[in-house]
Amino acid sequence: MIKIVKIIVVALTTIYLFSGCTTKIPMKDITTSKEKFEISNEDKQIELNFFDDSKNGKVTEGKFEKVLFLEYQNKDMIGYEFVFNNLKKEIEARNLPIKLVKNETINNNLHFNSFKINSQKTNAYTPLITITKAKLTLEKDNAKHKIVSVIKRAKMLMLSVTESYEPCYYEPTSVVLQEIVAKLNIALFNYKLDDNSVKELVSVANKQIESKDNSAYLTVYKLGFSNNPLALDFIYEHTKYRYPDYVRFASISTLGMLGGEKYINYLISIYNNPSYSWEDKVMALKSIGDLNSSEGNNFLEKTYKELGDKKDFHIKAQKDTIELYIK
Repeated sequence: MIKIVKIIVVALTTIYLFSGCTTKIPMKDITTSKEKFEISNEDKQIELNFFDDSKNGKVTEGKFEKVLFLEYQNKDMIGYEFVFNNLKKEIEARNLPIKLVKNETINNNLHFNSFKINSQKTNAYTPLITITKAKLTLEKDNAKHKIVSVIKRAKMLMLSVTESYEPCYYEPTSVVLQEIVAKLNIALFNYKLDDNSVKELVSVANKQIESKDNSAYLTVYKLGFSNNPLALDFIYEHTKYRYPDYVRFASISTLGMLGGEKYINYLISIYNNPSYSWEDKVMALKSIGDLNSSEGNNFLEKTYKELGDKKDFHIKAQKDTIELYIK
């Protein structure tokens, strides 16, 4: 009887989402990192002008674009404002000597290109899927650095759409902002998380994976964002398809930024391996893009053409990821 009731509730929830009735999700500020980089006192603070270079500030896209609305600070969510406020929080949490400003004429600019959350659900028996993605461009010393983050999450709705808030909206936006700041660190300072912290995180991650803790993937992202080669063996090992989905996605996603160009052939093999899922392919493409190598960029261009004009959601997710790097 309980099972039947749950099925009915799921069906009604799906009908509600598809019916044209609007749903408002109150977005909150991100959960910032607890781990701080080892900072050199010799580096002076760098000012970055956060420049709005987006064509559309609306965050929601996908199947529910016209019925699902994100609110931030009691008004319609604007990507530029949300990212600006939370970048400052994460920069402070990481103890980085960066001062983020608006509308000032300085040498270093951080261009806000896009921040989108694509929400998808096909029927009552499939999970709500979100793909959260952001693109910024760091302009420093006449060079441009593309800073991209993509994360996929899913949740089977049982009693209420509110069950999706934390796993599908709050957690991924936190990871995206954490990754942006981790990449700013690499581009500007190249600080690392200290060895003891990395060892502790590896221990925590292994225990979480063994106990099937759903938050294990968040610990894996912390290792991927550490900029410490000591985390590389763990990250590489957990890209293999025998590991839990989200642990694997996080590992593939961060292998490029942590391990560098020597992993390009391995990442390409993941993309071409039928044993891996469509999400693995998205993360492999992202990781290849992070390498910013001629070989990697040529692969992205070639793959983009091969994917063609198919409208399938899984194919589109791959194309959208490639576009963040080549467009």
